[in-house]
Amino acid sequence: MNYRKSSRVVMLNDHDEIFMFRHTGRTRTYWVLPGGGVDPGESWEQAALREMWEETGINGASLGPLLWTRRARTTYAGEPVLQDERYYLVRVGLPEYTNANQMADEKRTYTAAHWWSLPEMRATTEMLYPERLADLMAPVITGESMSLPISLPG
Repeated sequence: MNYRKSSRVVMLNDHDEIFMFRHTGRTRTYWVLPGGGVDPGESWEQAALREMWEETGINGASLGPLLWTRRARTTYAGEPVLQDERYYLVRVGLPEYTNANQMADEKRTYTAAHWWSLPEMRATTEMLYPERLADLMAPVITGESMSLPISLPG
């Protein structure tokens, strides 16, 4: 089994909405946060900011706290992978999104982008990852005291 490190960003705008991509694959469609693999010699934090720029065109934002970690078994390029993920908060104001820096496979599989409010997340029947994202984000948005990072189930 291969091992992979992945950094994701929870982009929160001035309206307390979270940015996500609709990922349309061969067998299912779901919404995901921007992010991807950590390159050799790159830190988790550097990867999070690079991935945010590559996938959304947003640059110059400061990385906030590490919110969640997760270890999951998945597949990547048809191969089984044990993946360690880290999710960082990034407050971004009201930026313009562009896919100009995305790789060809991202442009093909990311079929939509949307800023989600907590009520929208709770009302949708579409799959959002990580699961229970609205519940995870509620204390972040309201400023409740939390012990971070939280370990998510795999």
